[in-house]
Amino acid sequence: MDITDPAAVAMPVFPPGRPAAHGAPSPDGSRIAFVVHREWNGSSWQSMIFVADRDGSDSRQLTSRAARNTEPAWSPDGRQIAFTSQVLGEAADVWIMNSDGSDAVNLTANQPDSSKRSPAWSPQLADGSYRIAYSLEQGGSSYLWTMRADGTEKRIITSDPSYFDSEPAWSPDGRSLVFQRTGIATFGDLHLVSSTGGPARALMPGNVLARGQFGPAWSPDGRLIAFTSKHADGEHYQIWTVWSDGTRLVRRTSETKSHADPAWTMKR
Repeated sequence: MDITDPAAVAMPVFPPGRPAAHGAPSPDGSRIAFVVHREWNGSSWQSMIFVADRDGSDSRQLTSRAARNTEPAWSPDGRQIAFTSQVLGEAADVWIMNSDGSDAVNLTANQPDSSKRSPAWSPQLADGSYRIAYSLEQGGSSYLWTMRADGTEKRIITSDPSYFDSEPAWSPDGRSLVFQRTGIATFGDLHLVSSTGGPARALMPGNVLARGQFGPAWSPDGRLIAFTSKHADGEHYQIWTVWSDGTRLVRRTSETKSHADPAWTMKR
């Protein structure tokens, strides 16, 4: 949907009967990576990542590993896709593959016995490199980490065991992460933290929503953050935006169906 048009409505990419989740546009907006969940039949517990043209045509399967392969995230140069992969009964890991599905590598194999999820790419940093933020579940809590795109130089960003921190997203300038935090008196509220670590602060301290907020995504110009919430009616997830300073909250979808996993692409 075009958020510059106040009357815009969400338009489907795929026709009815063709389910897809976790839509992630390529940096140039020409392709969309997405997830297709396979039916549970007592032995199969799989999800596969596909990619298609912007209009839903030319769909191709990228992953083949017998696992739940989800949460695709394109590198800013469009050459690679990070994703979460979990074999039934094992911890989830963050993997990376080329944008054509080749050369898949587990980036978090050296962090065993904990599930790693929600990979998010940084913009290109001053040294020309990229980092990937992700959440790591451990001991009933979840912390944010970052690492280089080859899996090295892992750094912990949040470390308070009182909270469950997840779903990080980078600001376009690479200085901050917005994420979901759950804990005592905090149920899925969005918070901000420096991308090098430190104390976190609530994104909307003066506008506490009645429901949790999920899947934050920073706009390319850094002005807005999109997210999902049931705040409107308590029943249907809708897409909302808020300015990155926590003001000007706006609901973007209103149909009596759930909308989730917002992602930004430039208007074409």
